[in-house]
Amino acid sequence: MLSFSDSVASQARANFGMVDIQSDMFTAFYEALRALPSVDVMLLNDMPQPSGGPGQGRDRHRSIIITSGDISLELIPIIRREVFPRDARAILWELQQWMETVDQGQTIQVPIVVARGISAGARSILREAGASYYDLTGSFYLLAKGLYLFVDKPAPKRLVKLSQALFTGLRRRIVHRLLEHPETWFSVADLAYRAGASTATTSQTLLLLEKHEWVEASGRGPTKRRRLLNPGSLADAWAESRRLERNKTAHLFTVPTNLLERPFAAVLAEHCAHKGWVYAFTDLVAGQLHLGRELNAQRMTCYLAFNENVDNLLTELGSMRSDKGNLTVVPMPNDPSWIECVTVEEIRIVDPIEVYIDLIADGETAVALEIRKSLLPF
Repeated sequence: MLSFSDSVASQARANFGMVDIQSDMFTAFYEALRALPSVDVMLLNDMPQPSGGPGQGRDRHRSIIITSGDISLELIPIIRREVFPRDARAILWELQQWMETVDQGQTIQVPIVVARGISAGARSILREAGASYYDLTGSFYLLAKGLYLFVDKPAPKRLVKLSQALFTGLRRRIVHRLLEHPETWFSVADLAYRAGASTATTSQTLLLLEKHEWVEASGRGPTKRRRLLNPGSLADAWAESRRLERNKTAHLFTVPTNLLERPFAAVLAEHCAHKGWVYAFTDLVAGQLHLGRELNAQRMTCYLAFNENVDNLLTELGSMRSDKGNLTVVPMPNDPSWIECVTVEEIRIVDPIEVYIDLIADGETAVALEIRKSLLPF
């Protein structure tokens, strides 16, 4: 088993500012290989690549020979800036065509994807296919005869932020509309109209969704349409983004629910309505109300435009701040259109898609699956 030095990952990340991204990538990859223990590394200068191979055209670079004991491999870098799931599948298709024609000599040739960033989904696709990769986070996967190396680092922050951006602002509404109509083929203009977003924002959102393989496309130009492809995977990604968002912004309170004559959610909803505050309950409260059950949730989550007055009200109602409270207050803009909501039993709650996302984010899988089975179109 080979190991990889964290110091090399740091050195590789420092190369981001270089002008020539392909030379940058190649140099970082070469230095990472040189840092591996018990491995000899040698450049093959200006060696011709096999016809039609992954080293041709924009990917053309010198090969690298690595030797460990009696094992010798020729690594052929396939240079990319960033790799998302759709990019990974395209690369695998190219490699399959090449591998069918390549004549292996004494040295085994191993194509390896080298990129500034490879998303978690793309890494998974490459590993499942047995394809090697390296990126500047220090993530490394090398699978070849006699050698195995696997180092998994968190996906680059830029790729994570790109993915999380899908679930904020107007993009969030675009994703919501797709989940509402998973079988519908949308044009950019139609989806933009339904989401209340610009065509530019809608187009950019759909392109990123395509890269993640969450939508599929049909047609070209003005006739191009897209449809949701993997609603479950998209919902899971949204839930993970929601979980990370809450961890940064949520306020926790302990509420003595047994001391109140009515469910605390109903009491808080009444006060918010009286004061004109924008709020919406989610998670178990919303799940119970959507499923037509008695409201008796012991754990509650409420979106609320948080301020000092809210803090004072919660104190008046007998609650107190706590690191492990049973009431989570998530700050939201003072804008009723910020989140999709309905009113049930005079309590404002998020719609079934939003509550499903929140339940998954909070680990309430059983209720989430009931919501999905009973109320969701996917």
